[in-house]
Amino acid sequence: MEETNSNNLKEKKKMSPKAQTLTFIALSTAITCIIGPLSIPIGPVPISLTILAIFISVYAIGLKRGMVSLLLYMLIGFVGLPVFSNFKGGFNVLIGPTGGYIIGFIFVVLCTGFAIEHFEDKVYMHIIGMAVGTLLCYALGTAWLAYQGHMTFWEALLAGVIPFVWADAIKIAIAAIAGPRLRRALKRL
Repeated sequence: MEETNSNNLKEKKKMSPKAQTLTFIALSTAITCIIGPLSIPIGPVPISLTILAIFISVYAIGLKRGMVSLLLYMLIGFVGLPVFSNFKGGFNVLIGPTGGYIIGFIFVVLCTGFAIEHFEDKVYMHIIGMAVGTLLCYALGTAWLAYQGHMTFWEALLAGVIPFVWADAIKIAIAAIAGPRLRRALKRL
């Protein structure tokens, strides 16, 4: 009798798939909002952990949910909460020198999510997806930085990309190691 009651309680405690999806999106958004502001200012563009949080989120919750999480993060920052690098927020950040990189995160989610979902067991394809997404983010961010900072594209590349390549390569490596493990663990749930 006690065992039956225990099983009934376990079944009642299970979340519906919709509630589980919303919870994972909220958690991914929260993690990005917590990690995103942590940065090292080294010029007009700081070294940030945001892209690592995005990689891990996409591994954990997939392309579509990862995109929703990213858009929520961007919306939270847009309305003024300090979730962007260096604890900044607001519309001015999105139209400021680093705004192109923030918008470029959309490409990071799209490319990373596509690679992870279409090449489930091929981590090298995940790495390629993360790298392509990062390169597209760099391109958009550099173009916007050049425009906003009244720089040549080359000057913006030197200020907004070259100092970050090594750090982003490390973030890709960390995500490629931790991401598949996290994804498998969440699938078992």
